[in-house]
Amino acid sequence: MSQDTTDGGSSSLVNSKQTDRATASAQFESRKLYRAHDSGKEISPLEDNFRHAGWAERRLRVYTALVQLHRSEKVLSRFAHCGAQTAIESSKEGLRLLCDHCRNRCCQPCGSARAAIIRACLLPLMENREVRFVTLTLRHSRTPLEDQLDRLYRSFNVLRRRKFWLAHVDGGAAFCETKVSEKDGLWHPHLHLVVVGSYMDQRTLSQEWLAVTGDSSVVDISRVRDEKTVGFYITKYVSKPLDSSLFTDESLLQEAIVALSGRRLCMTFGSWRGTPLVEVEHGEEQWTRLGSTVELREGLAINWPESVATVARILAVKPEWATLFFPPTPTTSPGP
Repeated sequence: MSQDTTDGGSSSLVNSKQTDRATASAQFESRKLYRAHDSGKEISPLEDNFRHAGWAERRLRVYTALVQLHRSEKVLSRFAHCGAQTAIESSKEGLRLLCDHCRNRCCQPCGSARAAIIRACLLPLMENREVRFVTLTLRHSRTPLEDQLDRLYRSFNVLRRRKFWLAHVDGGAAFCETKVSEKDGLWHPHLHLVVVGSYMDQRTLSQEWLAVTGDSSVVDISRVRDEKTVGFYITKYVSKPLDSSLFTDESLLQEAIVALSGRRLCMTFGSWRGTPLVEVEHGEEQWTRLGSTVELREGLAINWPESVATVARILAVKPEWATLFFPPTPTTSPGP
């Protein structure tokens, strides 16, 4: 597993030396638990690096939080070994990777995969339609995050039943984002919407939102001009459910994980309601298994001709997959 080996890695999370020691101890225990899951469908170091290198430090912090929240052994094991049993398949369309997914909403790679599926399901609904981005926010308060999210969702449900909304919005999708405000350090939960329909006046929407919430009037509306922008928008808010601001404090991260647990972070409404947000398999496309990366690496180790030829074929098309078969070349520091 990817590990942070710097002595001061945990000190940036806390202010006092006493809390620093407690945090370092908890992270050390989580590292041991990380290794304790090496049974069954365990992930290899190369698979781990390939799938999780981009968020290794945050992943460890999420894992630590899951341990401290007493999540089940099954949840911990699936999270620790997300990306195991990586295999490669080919078709006339190209190559694809298959692996175990933990499907934990805190997992960034699983979030990216989920975003790609949702994007593919929603984009056809926007063809030849006027598309707008809408943001609905709540006034900052010291109310616990779970209560604020309940209120945000409740208010959005009420808004969708008002005459103004029904007259201008045909359908759409909502994505929940939770972060901590840089200005006051308070929770800043809000909804990002992709809607189709007619022109909406921002000032009127602000008044409608204030009427619903009683104290919140900050909204934003912008028209979308191209499909690429919509795809980026969806990917941004689905693939990273935990904003970077949540990693500044251990207690904030834990509160967010608890508050988001079991909650729908993406929902469709209006004419889009009921749209299946699942991957659609095209039956006419035939995929052939080339082998698991473990099998292919074992073949390379003994110079097995078939494995050598298969890996060469794969890397000719996907050179960026080389780290699945060969450890990264270590960088050497210049001598004194």
